Amino acid sequence: MEYIKQYSTNEVYVNEKLKQKIKEINSHALTVVEAPMGYGKTTAIKIYLSKFHTNYYWQNIYTDSVTAFWKGFCRIISKMDKEAGSRLENTGLPKDSIMLEECIELINSICIKEETSIILDDYHLIDNKNLDELIYNLVKSMDDKIHLIITTRNKPDIELEELRLKKLVNYITKENLEFDKDDIKKYYKLCGIDLNSLNADEVYKKSEGWISAIYLLMLNYIEYNTIEISENIYELVEKLVYEPFEDRFKDSLLRLCIFAQFTLEQVKFVTDDENVDLLIKELTDVNAFVKYDKKNKVYLFHAIFRTCLLEKLKEKDDEYKNEIYKKGGLWFYKKGKYVVSMEYFYNAGDYKSFLETLVQDKGNSITGEVKDRFIKWMENCPDEFKQKNHLALLVYARRLFTYNEMGLFGKVCGQFYENISNDKNIDDKEKNQLLGEMKLILSFTKYNNIEEMSSLHKEAYELMYKPSTIMTNKSTWTFGSPSVLYMYYREKGKLQDQLKIIKNAMPYYYKITENHGKGAEYIMEAEVYFNQGDILNAEIALDKAMLECDKYSGMLCCALFLKLRIFIYKGMYEEFLTLMEEIEDRIYINEIHMFSDTLDLIRAYIYSNLKQESKIPKWVANGNFENTRLLFPTMPLMNFVYSKVLITKKEYVKVVALYDKSIAMARIFPNLLCEIFEDIHLSIAYYNLGKKQEAIEKLERALEIGLSDKLYLIFAENYEDIADLLDEIYENGKFKKGIEQIRNFKKPYVDFVEIIKNEKSKVLKLSERELQVAKLASQGFTNNEIGKILFLSVNTVKTILKSIFKKLCIKSRIEIKNILDKENL
Repeated sequence: MEYIKQYSTNEVYVNEKLKQKIKEINSHALTVVEAPMGYGKTTAIKIYLSKFHTNYYWQNIYTDSVTAFWKGFCRIISKMDKEAGSRLENTGLPKDSIMLEECIELINSICIKEETSIILDDYHLIDNKNLDELIYNLVKSMDDKIHLIITTRNKPDIELEELRLKKLVNYITKENLEFDKDDIKKYYKLCGIDLNSLNADEVYKKSEGWISAIYLLMLNYIEYNTIEISENIYELVEKLVYEPFEDRFKDSLLRLCIFAQFTLEQVKFVTDDENVDLLIKELTDVNAFVKYDKKNKVYLFHAIFRTCLLEKLKEKDDEYKNEIYKKGGLWFYKKGKYVVSMEYFYNAGDYKSFLETLVQDKGNSITGEVKDRFIKWMENCPDEFKQKNHLALLVYARRLFTYNEMGLFGKVCGQFYENISNDKNIDDKEKNQLLGEMKLILSFTKYNNIEEMSSLHKEAYELMYKPSTIMTNKSTWTFGSPSVLYMYYREKGKLQDQLKIIKNAMPYYYKITENHGKGAEYIMEAEVYFNQGDILNAEIALDKAMLECDKYSGMLCCALFLKLRIFIYKGMYEEFLTLMEEIEDRIYINEIHMFSDTLDLIRAYIYSNLKQESKIPKWVANGNFENTRLLFPTMPLMNFVYSKVLITKKEYVKVVALYDKSIAMARIFPNLLCEIFEDIHLSIAYYNLGKKQEAIEKLERALEIGLSDKLYLIFAENYEDIADLLDEIYENGKFKKGIEQIRNFKKPYVDFVEIIKNEKSKVLKLSERELQVAKLASQGFTNNEIGKILFLSVNTVKTILKSIFKKLCIKSRIEIKNILDKENL
């Protein structure tokens, strides 16, 4: 490799077309760099960053995992504003207009003091329409000091033409990046080579302006004094870049190519060589196919070079490859990246470490995104290894239950019992512990029969000498439900018995799961008291629950939901408003993100009862449940909340159309609370459609179930919609005592709705300047545009918007528009 001393092959040449495009980055909200692999997209952005000394955040995208992308993106936002990043992660990648607006408001709330770029490198790997929609809307509204830069091999599915018309996008294409003949001559001269016109023509003809090919042709020219080649691009990379390295360096390259990026610490770990400085210098100084990212302190292979190395690795024998992948698995295991670690161990054929990693993780990282891969790994794992790791099969079985893969679940449970019976190497104490763990898993299959679940919990408790090693108390106990009563009310007339059973059962469950779902029995007790109209005892039980569940967000969701309903019943309007404003922060104190959908269910239920349609989250109002994070057992509750929303919207035909499907789902477990609500809602729908007799029949069925357990407030909450029907049922001599009790409890709800109706105009709370900003925001003007119209800085606009949101108890611009429309402003 003596030629390195004579030539400067790492020089960077920028053609005139690209120079102009780079200059335009700072004057555009979005820059898209679109070109195939090897055209210097990343280099172009790094030239911009070095030239303009811009503060920047770089996100390398390696997979199609939306979850991984979103976590990385939120980490970037957290570096700019920790609170905004955390709230953004809690909100999740928006899947409807309300969430979209909340995300945009969060990002726009960040105070930007200097020019800042956010680079999303290899955006083409994420094919997600919700992300495209976020980028599109964000670009139209974000601070003019923020520049979003996307590098991609394909044209992103963003409305670029519209953004172009608004002069918001700077589009850099392959044509801007590729070299013409003159560029080739200038570039080669910069590197120490004088090309004559004939050779320059030949280089252009062979490369067609493709930078990577031009670079490789230069290496070939330096090495062999000719531009004549017969190899394809990968063969050329192998011959000119890979082969010149010493054997020990080649070995190191093959060990590193399994990583998309790597650190110096990683190099030392996988090569077992503490003196790797020479290798690192060779990698970064000798050629342009390995780059060092100073800001993130990581090394990155050029995609072409890495592809070449991976092909070379395939040629090695299995023992060599397995040893390399095992080393990679160990590296990620050390870093706590268990899913990645498992994949590397699996590829290495190291099934022992693969299963041990699964047990260490307890399956917590095995999300729905990796479901298919995970099942493939487990099913391909040889039985001889699964026979020796009983805990791994238990974790696998638990995950299969949450995936609703019940056929495979039964098969795995059978394998577990067979393995346990054949294992002569474990003593009775450990065997009983494992059998107890399986009893705990099997108890989930008895959901929502408290008695049968409790029986299995007690059996598990008798067998186990320590808490479960495959469960975590950080997972959701409620499946995302905001009500424990909803989950476990299954038989009419026996609610008090069920309450006693859960109060007796939970202590056993807590002992074997280290307090998973702590406080659930008190929340169910509080919900029972509340719905029976015993508000004092409901508050006492709720306070007990709050003392237990502060650290468990699933329980906290249920507790705060009930607290809101108590505030409504007691007419505590200011306290209600304050809690509605603070509830999101209180739930997210532990950063458990799945509960964002639970919160939206709470909002939908509360605001539909209060006839405030504009405040109902749009995805619930539209019945868009495909992408919800709530788990299957919560679907019947979601259905009855949706039917209540449809009542509020006066879409009675839809309520009737959906009833059969919703009631069938409610009967799966069963969920009697859902049946009561669905019958009430169907009754309201029938009555408004002129089917009075059918309405009475459905309401009588709801009364028959609900009054058997004295659940008066369910009907009192809906009193205004069912008053005439109740009167007629009463006159017919049915459910007289129960209806009298419902009438006794109706007043607080009627009064609370009146408070809202008669409340002074919210807009009166706003100052003149706030009202100006509110009007412009409601018309779709961005923060930048509002600032220019009112002669305010962008940060001042943000501050005023925050004040508006707080005063109006809202979270998005569309809610501003709804309020102003309602008040004819």
